[in-house]
Amino acid sequence: MGVFVLIAQPKRKPNQLFAVLSAVIFIWQTALWGGAFANTVFQAEFWIRSSSILGALIPPAMNLLRISIVYSSLSLWAILKKNRVWFTTWFCVSLLCLSGFFLKTATLPDEEGILVIPDYGAGFILYILYFLISFSLLFSKIKRDCKTFDGVKRTEIEYILLSCGAGLFIGVFFLIVPNITGWIDLGALLPLSVITFIAITGYGIATQGILDVPVLARRIIAYTMLLLYLICLYFVVSVSSRQLLTWLHQPTQPFSNLLATLFVVFSVSPAQGFAQRLANRLFINTPPLNVGSILREAGSSLNSVLTVDELCIRFHRILTEKLETRDITILIRQKEEFIQIYPLDQHHRQSRKTPLPKLVAGESRLFVRDLIQRHKLTPHTRRLLEELKKENAAAAINLIRNSSQLGILLLGERASGRLYAHEEAIAVEGLRDLFSVSYENARLYTELQNSRIYMDLLLKNLVNGVIATDAAGTITTCNHEAAAILRMTPDEIANKSIHILPTPLETLLQEVFKKDNVIKDREVILPGKEEGIRFLNVGAALFHDLENKVMGGLLVLQDRTAIRALEDQVKRSERLASLGTLSAGMAHEIKNPLVTLKTFTQLLPERFEDPDFRETFSTLAGKEIGRIDTLVNQLLSFARPAKPKLDPVHMHVLLRSHIKWFRQQAEDSNIEIEERYEAGQDVILGDEDQLRQVFLNLLLNAQQVMPEGGAITLRTRISGSSIQVTVSDNGKGIDPDDLDHVFDPFFTTKSSGTGLGLAVAHQILIEHQAEIRVSSQLGKGSTFDLYFPLHQPDTPS
Repeated sequence: MGVFVLIAQPKRKPNQLFAVLSAVIFIWQTALWGGAFANTVFQAEFWIRSSSILGALIPPAMNLLRISIVYSSLSLWAILKKNRVWFTTWFCVSLLCLSGFFLKTATLPDEEGILVIPDYGAGFILYILYFLISFSLLFSKIKRDCKTFDGVKRTEIEYILLSCGAGLFIGVFFLIVPNITGWIDLGALLPLSVITFIAITGYGIATQGILDVPVLARRIIAYTMLLLYLICLYFVVSVSSRQLLTWLHQPTQPFSNLLATLFVVFSVSPAQGFAQRLANRLFINTPPLNVGSILREAGSSLNSVLTVDELCIRFHRILTEKLETRDITILIRQKEEFIQIYPLDQHHRQSRKTPLPKLVAGESRLFVRDLIQRHKLTPHTRRLLEELKKENAAAAINLIRNSSQLGILLLGERASGRLYAHEEAIAVEGLRDLFSVSYENARLYTELQNSRIYMDLLLKNLVNGVIATDAAGTITTCNHEAAAILRMTPDEIANKSIHILPTPLETLLQEVFKKDNVIKDREVILPGKEEGIRFLNVGAALFHDLENKVMGGLLVLQDRTAIRALEDQVKRSERLASLGTLSAGMAHEIKNPLVTLKTFTQLLPERFEDPDFRETFSTLAGKEIGRIDTLVNQLLSFARPAKPKLDPVHMHVLLRSHIKWFRQQAEDSNIEIEERYEAGQDVILGDEDQLRQVFLNLLLNAQQVMPEGGAITLRTRISGSSIQVTVSDNGKGIDPDDLDHVFDPFFTTKSSGTGLGLAVAHQILIEHQAEIRVSSQLGKGSTFDLYFPLHQPDTPS
């Protein structure tokens, strides 16, 4: 046993000194064996004195083991120094054993004798007093240490106390019973006392999954009582049945043995329960740990918790009440970081950079700090032990959910000072599993509640109106902005049918439910009497579940009435602002021909008779008057454009027909035209004549900026819900300072022209609800992008 304990942890001093104690007892028993088989008086005296000296060494060796447990941080030499009084006393007792005052002589057994009979002197009384005093002193020190120390020290000392008590009980039993009953053969079982002492002490020193001493004592007492009861029952039934069968003149074998065996088999289960209850009553101060009951109570308590904070508080309370745990720390894994969620540091969760979670990762058992150091330390377990000491944690266990690491639980010392032994470890592992499940439930519930609060706040503070319905068309959600837009209250709309909505919105929702399409940026006009007309920008769509079944509809409203009024005001302001530009432009453009006409008119009376003058005057006057007429017509087109007649137009057909007409003119100017019609859909609502005027202006501008030739690219493609038409050239480009003025009236960089072409084109595009964008780089060319809303034939226009 000493060798096995030493191999378990050769560097640990309690293991080393237990091996020493075992060696002392082994040599002592060997000396007793040698004295039993002595052939001469000298040999008998030698072995008696040797066994007495070695026996006297047992109390100092036991105290040495106690000191190594209590003062585990001391060196071996320091432990030996603390035991010097015991060694000195033992040395004196050894000198006593060598004297004739202790042993006079020894008598060898005769032919009928069995053992050597020693003839002790008066010194033997001193020898007995030495044992009584030393063991009394040893027991008092062990009992004091049990009250002083906690954890594994206390447990190991309690095991020494238990082993001494059990060994003493068995030794006294097999000394007294043979003398009382006359069963001398039972005396041969006396060495069981030493075996029991060594076995229990070795278990307390070396085993890893150590049981608490009261638990082990209860089990020993329970199984001992059960064994004695079953032996007595077998004996009584066997004897009684044999007497009965003899009285009935029936054969006693094998019926009496079979009947006794059956009685024993059927009595095991109730007898075991009775023995366990009786053993528990003997340990009133340390009641047994009922793991099943603890888990049932914890399950009902934790499953009813809905928040993480309350769950942690209840979990701590359970560990405090059931396992006497003073404090706990809970770390939860979030990605690669561990967040301490309990206890809270000033009500804030904090990140913890500790390697403990990685050190225990992949393990489901409880790591007890005091038990780790009882075995051979590897680099991994040594690091784990250091981290547990740094965290001031008595134990640590992984929090596991779905075979993955959820976090880690750190346990503080127990209030009772006892160790987290085998049964406590089972209870902690069960509670850990309950907490992991409850934490997931509480976390999901908290996230759901937070999401609901977030959505409520979001809907409440959203600047857009939101109306949601279920699949049956019943309104389930309506925020304050939507109710304000509809001039109603949320209570008047919630849980009502969509028929309560204004007709345009109801029609739009019904269209979405019918076609399962998405509507974006649809302008809806709501008529009103007192509040006036309201202009809404509306979007609508359906939302589906995981099986793609319709869950309901969503309507998003944006009140653009105020914005629409501002836009009209801006347009009026722009027109007023451009009035000055128009006036200046008109004055400049009309003044030149008027000056010419005035000059020739003043010269007309003097040179009327000159035929060349009259011909020049008539030609020039007609030309200048025609220029003024053209200018006024363009100005009227810009200031008061004709209302377009909107019909479905195929953009590709329009462009092809226009390019076919323009291509010859381009070839004369050495210009190549590339057409790339990539749009899959090209139907818009427009006025063909006005659109031709737009593209004519763009193509002529591109031609004019490439007097030496070049290339024009015409391209179409789909951009969202619009068709994008791009007209690009590789001419000289537009100066960045001029880009913001290309659509201004009378702005031009050409030597000839009025600067109204692009302004008129821009005005036409506005009437078509289209958008134009220009980009350019000097020396590389210019690009005009036109965006026309696509027309859906089945969508009301």
